[in-house]
Amino acid sequence: MKKINKVLNYKLLVFIIFTLSLSTSYSQSIRVPKANLLNKLKVGNHNFVKNDLAKFDFLEQREVLSKGQHPETIIVTCSDSRVAPEYIYNTGLGELFVIRVAGNVVDDVALGSIEYAVEHLKAKQIVVMGHSACGAVTASLKGETESPYINSIIKIIKPAATEAKEKCHSDSEALMYAIKQNVINQIKIMHKSKIISEALESGEISIWGAIYNIASGQVEFIESNEQPDKQKGDSHD
Repeated sequence: MKKINKVLNYKLLVFIIFTLSLSTSYSQSIRVPKANLLNKLKVGNHNFVKNDLAKFDFLEQREVLSKGQHPETIIVTCSDSRVAPEYIYNTGLGELFVIRVAGNVVDDVALGSIEYAVEHLKAKQIVVMGHSACGAVTASLKGETESPYINSIIKIIKPAATEAKEKCHSDSEALMYAIKQNVINQIKIMHKSKIISEALESGEISIWGAIYNIASGQVEFIESNEQPDKQKGDSHD
């Protein structure tokens, strides 16, 4: 009887180990409930700020993701080398669909990229993330340059810069105001897209604004009443 029990216990142990290995291998394919997506980013950022980071088996993740991608969150952010969403939100491979361009501007190319992730990859959340000390916003406050290509970025940010100069009394205050207002303005631009507007209206996606503090590592999410449209089907908790 003791010998039989030992065999049964061994088989049970093997089964548990096998089950755990499956749950780890396929963790990237398990989609988080939509209501928890924003909180997942907040927790990841908290870990980043505290330097208490989760560790990932990238070898295993690459193998799983070679079969396809299912990112749940789209991040639109700046190209600034200090702003790396995968670190800031402590995520592994395949979790974020990241669009990076100076000033986190939403031009036609960025808008098409967002549409692709919403329509074909079925992403459930968009975050437009500006950051402190943004060079593109600073340039917009100063005016146009000799480069027509840089000016194409400045032109998109200009409404936020103009409003900041009208309402603020110091350069530092104007910069922070413009950074935040630029995030809100880029969210408004997304509503040009029928795909994004319909997904938002139906509750298939949520859109959030955020500001990343380069010095502290902290992300401040902009509350929904500061955004152009009422959010549906998600929570800040």
